[in-house]
Amino acid sequence: MDDDSLHIFNLTNYRQHPTKREYHVFTFHMKEAADAFEDFLKNDVLFYERDSDYDDVKLVTTHLFATKRKDFDAVKKHSYTALGLHRKQFISDPIIKWGMLIIFLIAIGLAVWGFIVTNYYP
Repeated sequence: MDDDSLHIFNLTNYRQHPTKREYHVFTFHMKEAADAFEDFLKNDVLFYERDSDYDDVKLVTTHLFATKRKDFDAVKKHSYTALGLHRKQFISDPIIKWGMLIIFLIAIGLAVWGFIVTNYYP
């Protein structure tokens, strides 16, 4: 799969620059992640250009970084690190999290019990 097809489905936060093929554009929707990404790029002395785009309809600011294609592997690693440091928990409420875990364990236990009963006790 090429980068353009991944961008259609928003599976990654990067794509090739639409007009300058020697650049990749990384997008961040959280300012904290964008700032961390910028710090990583500064620490590794990697070239980048930063811009932001405000969407009046969605009321969201998107932070854009253009980086050189030759630095893509290092920059991609920094992108994933910045996103990982500032990601939201999948299930943030501890009651729901533990409740789902208990229900899952009960379902697995019933499945194992059903397997044992049907195969070893006719």
